[in-house]
This record gives sequence, structure tokens and C-alpha cells, in this order.
Amino acid sequence: MVIQIKDLTENNAINLSVLLKNNKIKNTKLCCFDFSNVSECTPSGMLLLGEIINNFRRVNSNLKIEFKVDPENKYTNFAGNMGFFEYILAEDIDFGDKADTFSSMGVCIPITKINFYNYSKSWTYSHMTPTQYLEFQAENCAKILSKDSNIQKALIFMLTEVMKNSEEHADVDEILVCGYKNKNDIEFAVLDNGKGFKSSLKTRLKKNISDEEAIKLALIPRVLANSTISNENEGLGLFATSEICGALEGSFTIVSGNTAIVSRKETRVIKEAFLKGTCVRILINSSIQLDFISKLAEILEKGRRMQIG
Repeated sequence: MVIQIKDLTENNAINLSVLLKNNKIKNTKLCCFDFSNVSECTPSGMLLLGEIINNFRRVNSNLKIEFKVDPENKYTNFAGNMGFFEYILAEDIDFGDKADTFSSMGVCIPITKINFYNYSKSWTYSHMTPTQYLEFQAENCAKILSKDSNIQKALIFMLTEVMKNSEEHADVDEILVCGYKNKNDIEFAVLDNGKGFKSSLKTRLKKNISDEEAIKLALIPRVLANSTISNENEGLGLFATSEICGALEGSFTIVSGNTAIVSRKETRVIKEAFLKGTCVRILINSSIQLDFISKLAEILEKGRRMQIG
């Protein structure tokens, strides 16, 4: 059985997740993932596809898995230098000079593991709380991806909210992040292998809901019953992040369980998917002129007016 990987993008990864979920592996002892003709590569595509393939390997532990890679393909080369093949193979592949690859594809943050708690063993970070550490990581990433102070502020806010959501609700110790700036587009993705939106909200709401309902609820400004409000912006993080992406002419994607929802300004696309944990993608146009502090205040005020219990 040969599975052709046309590109390492979010949409292709979502489609492949459904294909592998619905395709019962029979009468074969070998499955080959062929990356030879990859023609595009994005951070969310790499994180999603990596987790999908890793899960496929776990479920089909008796199946021999092979990978066909063309080091001469610039997109395969880029994925290799971003750590994608190390992610799925648990071993490094030499794709040559990383600096040359990155300069041709834009400014990049390779696939990186961020642990919520181990950092405290380091004297440099031992004084930080998990939230402060995530804010520190978000600021570092933002400064790599943009030199514009307003875009940096937007990225710091959004990346902190998304990473903090995994730390607080996914029941995991670590996440994977990946990002790049290609021309004016900045994309950043966060993936956790946790319990997903549905399981998290089911526990807090004390009722059964679908994956689609859970993601939609997460995007609505809300105050959960019996919750303790520790700051005035609690319950607004993902809503505000989605709104900021829209203001910067981008999109905000959440993939969790059997559903993927892509939000673009006033539109929302819902797709079938299959992912044990959660993957979130932030995509913005960094050329948009925006007074971030004023825009954030406007968005938060809008969210408070909409906030429901």
C-alpha cells in the first residue's frame, strides 16, 4: 500500500486523517508514505500530518511502515530541516545546510517541543510560573517572526492564549510549535496530544456535546458555571485570537476530534477530521497596519458584551 503525500498543508493533512481513519488496512504487511512529489509545506501541515502518521503507526503496530523521501525536492528539504522527518521517524535526516533552506523559504521556527514544567529545573526560568514561561516563549517566537511592534504584540497575545489553553485544559505536559514568515504571511501552529476540546468541555459543562459543538463553544466568549474568574479577560482568549486573525486578514483554525473549523472574518468552514488531541493554526497578513492595543480593547469589549454563562 502506497500513500502519496502531495503536500504538507493543513487541508491535505485533514483529508489524510479522514482517509486513514476510514481505510481499514487489510491484506497488506507494508505501507509506504511517499513524499517524493511534495509541492507545498506549512507549519500546521507538518504538525498535523506528523501526528496523524504517528497515530497511524501506533494503531497499526504490526504493519511495516516505510517512507520515500527525495532530498533534492526543495519542499521535502525544507520539511526535513524544519524537523518534520525527525518528528515522524524519531531520527534525524541530513538535508544539508539549514540556513540556505530557511533563507529561501522565509523566516522559520522549526518544530519545537515546549514542556510546561521541566523548564523550572533551569535556574534561568525557575522563578517563572507556567503562564509566565509561555508568555516568554511567545515573545521569543513573535520577535523571530516579525520586527513590527504591533504585529509582535498581536502574536504574543495570540500565541500565549493558544499555548495556555493547552496547558490549562489538554491534560498534557508539553506541546509542539512551529512557525514561519513567508513574504507577508505569518503562520504559527500549536499541537497537543491531549484530551481534546470535547472531553475538556464535557467535564466542565457536565453534559455530552459533539466535537463540533465543543469547538464552537470555545470560540464564543463565555463564563463557565461554577468557574472562578481570575482576570477580566478570562473566557475571551480564543474568541479574541480568532477576531485578531480576522482583523489581520488571516484565518484561525482549530482541529480537534472529528472536526476542523476554519474561521475567516465573518465566514466559518467546517470539515470532517480525525485527531486525538488538538491543533491550532494562526495565519495573519503582517503587512496590515493595525494599532493592536486599540484593536484588542475593542475586541475584548465586544466579547464582554457577548459573554454568556
